[in-house]
Amino acid sequence: MRVALPVDADGQIFPHFGRAPRLAVATLEEGKVRDWQVLDVDWGSSHDLVPRGEHHRRVFQTLREQGVDLVLAGEMGEGMVRSLSGVGVEVVLGVAGDARSAAESYAAGAAR
Repeated sequence: MRVALPVDADGQIFPHFGRAPRLAVATLEEGKVRDWQVLDVDWGSSHDLVPRGEHHRRVFQTLREQGVDLVLAGEMGEGMVRSLSGVGVEVVLGVAGDARSAAESYAAGAAR
């Protein structure tokens, strides 16, 4: 399973998914986090500058390119939650703190 988490420069969960400066992406496998990488997405700079559909398209494109099945985030707009769920991406909200720890907890079954 591929997971994505919005992160700040310190590796903490960025509060709002659609405005994240960075996106951590990893593979969850056998209760472990593998292949951790951080992408500079800078979604916050485009969030209010481009039409809503264009911003969502950029988010979807990034998630699709990374093969994401699951998003762990603090907050996310209802429209994005519905859209992601509609294409089979599971969304778990209310996540905070260290992103890697959150992914490890989910992988181990604690966040389910």
